[in-house]
This record gives sequence, structure tokens and C-alpha cells, in this order.
Amino acid sequence: MYLADSRAGAPESAAPSAESAARPRAGRRLTAVGPTVLALGTVSLITDVSSEMVTAVLPLYLVAGLGLSPLGFGLLDGIHNGFSALVRLAGGHLADRGGGRHKWVAGAGYALSALCKPLLLVAQTLTPIGLVLAADRTGKGLRTAPRDALISLSSTPETRGRAFGVHRAMDTAGALLGPLVAFLILRATADGYDAVFTMSFCVALVGVLVLVLFVPDDPAARPASAARAAGTRSDTALAAGTATVDARDAAGVDVRRAAGTATVDARDATDATTVDRRDALVPRSAESSGSPDSAGPRRVAEGTRAPVAPAAPAAPRPTLRAALALLRRPELRGITLCALLLGLATVSDSFVFLLLQRRLGVPDRW
Repeated sequence: MYLADSRAGAPESAAPSAESAARPRAGRRLTAVGPTVLALGTVSLITDVSSEMVTAVLPLYLVAGLGLSPLGFGLLDGIHNGFSALVRLAGGHLADRGGGRHKWVAGAGYALSALCKPLLLVAQTLTPIGLVLAADRTGKGLRTAPRDALISLSSTPETRGRAFGVHRAMDTAGALLGPLVAFLILRATADGYDAVFTMSFCVALVGVLVLVLFVPDDPAARPASAARAAGTRSDTALAAGTATVDARDAAGVDVRRAAGTATVDARDATDATTVDRRDALVPRSAESSGSPDSAGPRRVAEGTRAPVAPAAPAAPRPTLRAALALLRRPELRGITLCALLLGLATVSDSFVFLLLQRRLGVPDRW
């Protein structure tokens, strides 16, 4: 699972404002996720319907339809799943190096998988089918990491688990509907396999359109821009005299503004007059010399401004070596080892379909 803890393109000083914009108010319980997460969940639901339609009928199509042996099908199934695992790392690397191109890298993966569906209609031997399946899994590998990055970037740390849970639920719903739709098509049509592949292609295109139309390019930029707009409106209100700034927010200076008038005591007025006179008499070389005589009054005049936070240093560009270096962390290395062992002990769902068909004598159209 690809988790992005940093907000691309936003300095650290702006991160709390972006997250607080999406954070629920005190006393209210958040029960929904953001629109970007729902859009990505819809894309995954539609795409999984398309993918699982092919996955469910592929073993029967290859073994019963084209006459491949179970060994040949096992080779194709290994290619089908192995390419996805190999390309996932490259997909995440490309999205990170592109500087916010997560949506378009994911879109390229979804589009590549969609274009592979009609190619199954013309592939009739082991080699072409293997190439088509490899290209299909390449698309899946490209889209997985950028998609998870989009989910992570569009949620706060407090809602990230809920966001991934909603997305996984919608993804699983698509995986459940896909085989049901495929076998209903097999039962209802004469050329069942061709109809399944054609329908799968059409459904996959709908998923690509949903991604392009409803998923923003950079989901982390929207809350940041909203925070900047709110800050601009606040500054305008202060200039018009409709806001009151307390002492802590104004760096220790008590400023009271009401109805467009400012109340300044005699000492402040005297200091302001002194600043005006010294500005007229002291040359700029003395202002920049850093002496107390020149710097002191200017600090008084500028005391009503909050200190400007220094710009955050630019984040280093991610590299493949840095990604592999994450395996040095003990907790990540242990999780990776457990996932590897579970993967080796997992039997493909395709062989379950073949086993049911042979042991129970289920007709091919079921």
C-alpha cells in the first residue's frame, strides 16, 4: 500500500492550515470521506467489474475453449500476476518523480488495461495471449501506487484509515460483481466469451472516464488554496476595520480596530513620529548596517506584523535507491517478508474455477 505522508508542493508551515480545513469541528463526528476518495473508489469498483469479468472466464476460455493444458494456463497465470508486482514499484517511482503526476500515471495504467480487453478476441495461441496478459498487468502495476498516493494525499492522518477502508470496500464490491456479470453473459449469449471481453472493454472505458472527469490532478492543492484564500479575506477584513486582532496574534502588540478607526495611545503616536523623522534623516546605508539606532525604531514600526515563517527547504527528489532503502526499517522488512510468504502459499482463484468445472462437471457456460 502506497502512503504519502507529505503534501507535495506545500511547505510545512502551510500543512496545518490545509489539514485543519479538512479536519472535523470539535463535537462533530466525521462520518464521510472526501469526494476524491469516493471518485477513486468508484473508478476501482467499475474497473474491478471489468477485470474480474475476464479473470473469471479466462481459465475456462483458455482450457476448455482454446485447449491449453493446466500447465500452460499456470504459466500464463504466473505472467498475469507477476508483471503486476514488478511494475508497481516503477509506477510509484514515475508518479513521484513527475511532481504531482499521480492522476495521469494512474490514468495511463487504467487505459492500458482497458485496451488489452479487446485484444483477447484476436489472440488465439499461448504467446499472443501471454503478451496481452502481461500488458494488462503492466497497466495494473502502473495504476496501483499512484492511486493509493491520491487517496493518501486527499485525506488527513485522522481520516486516512477510513479513506482506505471505504476504497477497499468499493473495490471488493466490484470484484464480487464482475464474475456474476460475466457468467450471466455466458449463459445468455451464443458467443459468450467474445461478449464478455467486449463488455469488459466498455466497462473499463467508463472507469477511465470517471477518473479523468472527477478526480482532481492534485488533491492536496485544494485545501491549501482554500486556506490561502481564507487568509487573504482575513487581511482584507483587517484593512477595512471589521476584524479585531488580539495581542497574541499580532506578535504581542495590542491593536484594536472598530468601524474603520484605530485607537493609538500617545506613546505609539510619538514613536511613529520619531520613525518618520529618522527615516527622512538616516541614509539607507545606516539602515542596513544593523546598528541599534537605526534598527530600533523600525522594529517598533513593524511590530504590528506577525513574523514571517522561513520557507521550507525543498524536499529531495525520490529515487529508486531510496525506496529500496526503506526495507532497512525492521517493521517494514517484517511485513514484506510475511507478505512474501503468504503470496507463495496463495492459490490463484482461476484454479478454483477449473477445479469446480472438472470435479463437479459444471458446464462451461456456468
